[in-house]
Amino acid sequence: MHKKEDKTNPLYYRAYGFESIELLESLFSRMKEKRLIFSIGNALKYVLRCKFKENCLLDLQKARWHILRCEKLISEDVNISFKDLSFLEPFLQKIKLIDEDICEIVEAFAVFALKADYNSLSKALACLNLEIQIIEIKKREQEEDMQNV
Repeated sequence: MHKKEDKTNPLYYRAYGFESIELLESLFSRMKEKRLIFSIGNALKYVLRCKFKENCLLDLQKARWHILRCEKLISEDVNISFKDLSFLEPFLQKIKLIDEDICEIVEAFAVFALKADYNSLSKALACLNLEIQIIEIKKREQEEDMQNV
């Protein structure tokens, strides 16, 4: 018998061996800049699921849109030491086993969420933009291959 997909908790939210919400709740509890929670949460949700959905590029573009919304909310006076990021390690290790690029994006987003500064915003966007460019190139190559058949 074919098992139906759970519509309220699809597999792509558990694809890395943990529930996406576990990572998000752990991160949110440590964020000093609470105004960023909605946008960071949505951005991470889209990044974590993108490789397991049909339109990865669209999910990454949505993540970028949410991260860009954060720019007007960040301040320069929030500081965090890197020892505060130890809670992320178990999540990052599991993500890295499946996709190193997504792991790098998630880590950059988490640092931005905690630091809420322009430098970490720039790094998060750079990681995300690189992945978007890679997927766009692959998509164009596939389209060209289809035309050449």
